[in-house]
Amino acid sequence: MDIKKSFEILNLNPDASPDDVRQAYRDLVNVWHPDRFLNNPRLQEKAAHQLQEINLAYETVMAFTGTASKPSAQHSAQTEKPRSQPRAPSPKFRFSFKLTLSLPVWVARMTARLLDNILLALALGYMDIFRLFPASAAGVGLCVFAVMLLWVFIEANLLSMTGTTPGKWMLNMRVVNRHGNPPVLLEAFRRSMTVWWYGLGAGCIPITMVTLPIVCLRLIRNRPARWDVAGRFVVILGPRTWVRTTGAALTLLLGIFLVVTMWITRHPNP
Repeated sequence: MDIKKSFEILNLNPDASPDDVRQAYRDLVNVWHPDRFLNNPRLQEKAAHQLQEINLAYETVMAFTGTASKPSAQHSAQTEKPRSQPRAPSPKFRFSFKLTLSLPVWVARMTARLLDNILLALALGYMDIFRLFPASAAGVGLCVFAVMLLWVFIEANLLSMTGTTPGKWMLNMRVVNRHGNPPVLLEAFRRSMTVWWYGLGAGCIPITMVTLPIVCLRLIRNRPARWDVAGRFVVILGPRTWVRTTGAALTLLLGIFLVVTMWITRHPNP
């Protein structure tokens, strides 16, 4: 859901604090809970639909503010309703998300970034750039460094124009700024550079093997990445169907195979 629409649904300003967001969510749940309209099926259906929108808006805004929507906030919203009222139903979005998602969120984000880098390496391979690097471990490391650094500039331009990249697009992901729009070029460049420096260890493989697990652990714990917190970015994850996920996985495997094949072809054994 668009971040602007999410704030509008919750009747909040973009600078609202997490406590304000939670309070607005509780108030709206109490107003729109379907059990208030048990005697009117038509209104009950409308209330259920509205509550789905409220739940989705709440999760989007909490991700935007850099605060995970913890179960305690959901629980506190339910305890304020009369005891006769059951827990609010989960929104359709979450049900569909779980039904169609084949990858955890952190895996999807890592896969999208790896996809982008593999596709770039594939393009460079077809341009016969691999011949510029020696056929050694140092040459492989230098090539990886060059690809990751070059991607910083390409990604910044793509994010500023579309809010997504080929890898993110395949997994139905977008990056927006605090206004709910694709980041401007300077914002996107700062984000991409921070990802390259802190998340990928400046493209140095030994350092990347340390920094990348730290980032993954942070995402597994439902904590936003440091570059998203610093720039107040939010990564919007749409429903990922099996078709999208399978297509991304096959593209990634095929891309890796082709890149390795081109590297070996450009560096035949003496």
